[in-house]
Amino acid sequence: MDELDEVDEFVVQPYMFEPDANGKDNLSGSDSEDDDAEDSESGELFLDDRIANNAWCRCENCMPMAQVVECKCCTEYSELEEKLNSVKCITQHEGFVGNCLNPHVIEVSFYEFLQVHGPIGDEEPIYEMYRYIAYRRLARWIWHRLPKHNRRVLPSCAVSAIRNRFPSNNYTGFKYAARDFNQ
Repeated sequence: MDELDEVDEFVVQPYMFEPDANGKDNLSGSDSEDDDAEDSESGELFLDDRIANNAWCRCENCMPMAQVVECKCCTEYSELEEKLNSVKCITQHEGFVGNCLNPHVIEVSFYEFLQVHGPIGDEEPIYEMYRYIAYRRLARWIWHRLPKHNRRVLPSCAVSAIRNRFPSNNYTGFKYAARDFNQ
């Protein structure tokens, strides 16, 4: 093993410790893909029309995302209906602010992450790690527990708020994980 391989061993990569996905993303809990594509006769957008605009956003806080699958407003998640009763956008909910944007809370989760997964490389930007941890905390807050092979897309408005709080020069975006059938 050369020195470069040893350094790479301690660099945290996006989605490195996330559960793998099964290749299907079912945010609404519906089995029909037709629920995701909206009816053009009613004047609503198809999923393909979501790129490079935020006309699909109902909370007024979403940002255009790089992939169609990432263009999802918090108001489109049935799991968030109860939390959205008191606010227009999930980013305004005190639970989101406290759990996902508070650097002191994220710092404690970072220490837990280090305890479970070991050290990270010295070159790893701390805000990048904080952002990954904030995404994990958001997923836990929304879905409580995600089994392996069940990765979910996070609301665009929440991703944007987390990116603004813990900025970086590069963002990975959502990725489905390759299934490991040897497990």
